Amino acid sequence: MEFLRATLSGYIEQLYAYRDIITDYIPFSVPTAERKAAVETSLLRRLSQRPRKEELENRGILKRNNKSWKQELEEKQTNLNRQLSRRPTVKELRDKRILISFADYAEVAEALDYDRQADKPWTRLTAEDKAKIRWELNEFKENEMMVHPESAKYTRFHKP
Repeated sequence: MEFLRATLSGYIEQLYAYRDIITDYIPFSVPTAERKAAVETSLLRRLSQRPRKEELENRGILKRNNKSWKQELEEKQTNLNRQLSRRPTVKELRDKRILISFADYAEVAEALDYDRQADKPWTRLTAEDKAKIRWELNEFKENEMMVHPESAKYTRFHKP
């Protein structure tokens, strides 16, 4: 119970401290007409920074309400639907080299049996070889590699 009282009293003290801070920033002592004028000027400043209606329409964020724009959009949709619904002929596909005709028969030949596994030389590296490679790579990055001065801090060096 004592713990709860201590935390509750601490919380109340924090609230009073925050209230004092907030009242310092919010000028409630200023008369209402001046306060309204200050709020009005700050709102006007913010509204002046917003983009205009024409800019939003040009970017495609705000939809236009005129009929010609809607009509133009419907025409585009019907044109695209018409293009998608029309299927090209086999001759057109062959001319565009999309449709390729295959031979009727497939030729099969015997192949020699051999080991198809790839050689993995990195599995034969010793710890010393790996350390030498890392050192050489770090040296290259530090001395020879062209890096913009502002992005040099993002260069990753390997542990030696």
